Amino acid sequence: MKYSAQRSGESTQSYIQDILVLCQEDNTSISEDEKMSHLMKGFTENIYQTLLKKEISTTADFIKWCNYINDIKWKRIGRQLYGCHELRRRSLSGLLILY
Repeated sequence: MKYSAQRSGESTQSYIQDILVLCQEDNTSISEDEKMSHLMKGFTENIYQTLLKKEISTTADFIKWCNYINDIKWKRIGRQLYGCHELRRRSLSGLLILY
């Protein structure tokens, strides 16, 4: 599979969805370990360092922790920068069903 990194300004949700789609297209029987490897290698450094401290063995765990990190970021800076009504959080929970 072609290496893909999270682009500047790309949301965590978009990055995860893109990588999981690429994994599925490349190999329909791809293992969880391989998916995790592809997801981790392209993440931004700050997310990567945070996720290294967690026990993550499945894409479901990965998505759960990314949701948690996004929620914490939103609570910390989202309201201050954008106001409650202007910033809309998107959940990754729908990806759990797809993958």
